[in-house]
Amino acid sequence: MSLLDVLFKKTNYLCSNKIAVLMKKFLLIVLLILTTVNLFAQVEKGRITFSADGNFTKTTSQNGVTSNQTVAQVKEMTLGTSIGFFLTDRFVAGVGLDYLWNKESRLATTSMQKFLHVESMWLQTKAFAPYIYLGYYYPVANRLYFNSNLNLSYGKAKSKYRSQILGMVYDSDDGYTTTTSDDDSNPDLFSVEILPELTYFVSSKIGLFLGLGGIGYSIVDWESDKSGWLVNFNPTYWEFGLKLNL
Repeated sequence: MSLLDVLFKKTNYLCSNKIAVLMKKFLLIVLLILTTVNLFAQVEKGRITFSADGNFTKTTSQNGVTSNQTVAQVKEMTLGTSIGFFLTDRFVAGVGLDYLWNKESRLATTSMQKFLHVESMWLQTKAFAPYIYLGYYYPVANRLYFNSNLNLSYGKAKSKYRSQILGMVYDSDDGYTTTTSDDDSNPDLFSVEILPELTYFVSSKIGLFLGLGGIGYSIVDWESDKSGWLVNFNPTYWEFGLKLNL
């Protein structure tokens, strides 16, 4: 083999390596473009966003034995809607309205020899809570964001309460005695909350989000200063929702 042939093969080898390296770089650039295209198109400045979400839970608990038993059932539903405007890329401000509904019932039964004692309680609460919010979107992956909202809300609740106590003695001519009490109230509802969410945009206009609970401080009664902190990240109370960007 001549020296010219060796140089020719060496040149072809080097050229093929350079082409392979260039192809790899080109593929990496294409992949990077595909994974980042429209990354901020869903949360860019000037967009208007609508959202709707909700959650429903039902829990039942039972304690005690046959002669001394307590049964409780709690149903809760939340529905919400909001509209916001992106002041900058990823930073949004807006207003919203939440509807809260809660129903709780308890029944306690005590039986001792010939005596029977029964207590029942029923409580229902409804409330509309308008709010303002500020939110920020942090990109996690293509079209997937971790966002958090700061909500300030105030509303009036309507609560109805009823309790009944029954007592009787078996094999007695005295029959039974009952005591019933009713109460209606309209407490204030003021709260400040930080609510984290995960949002995935199916397209540039439609997104699905999952509310992950949150941390909040609420005041129920201004006069008696009934207030407290609430930290709840229980998946039972996570909310699922839909976003529409224009």
